[in-house]
Amino acid sequence: IGALKGTYFVLTAAIYMSLLGGILAVAILLFRKGFAERMRALAYFIFGLSHGIRIPLAFGKEWKTQTYPYGLAIAGGAVASLLYKGWL
Repeated sequence: IGALKGTYFVLTAAIYMSLLGGILAVAILLFRKGFAERMRALAYFIFGLSHGIRIPLAFGKEWKTQTYPYGLAIAGGAVASLLYKGWL
């Protein structure tokens, strides 16, 4: 797409992709199982760091195998960039 539309299109699409990807990541974090436990562990970790204590993050092994559908953010960013330019 970048070869057909040019550099400006690629840069605007990348900005939209990153914004949509961030929104998608927050939504996945909010709606996946174990949200409260992850936030509690993160709060303990940050609280410990602020007081000079190193508390290990105990997220478990399943977080390493979970996937993230970033293709949706890529496609959404390209479509948003096309809409912004008025080509769609």
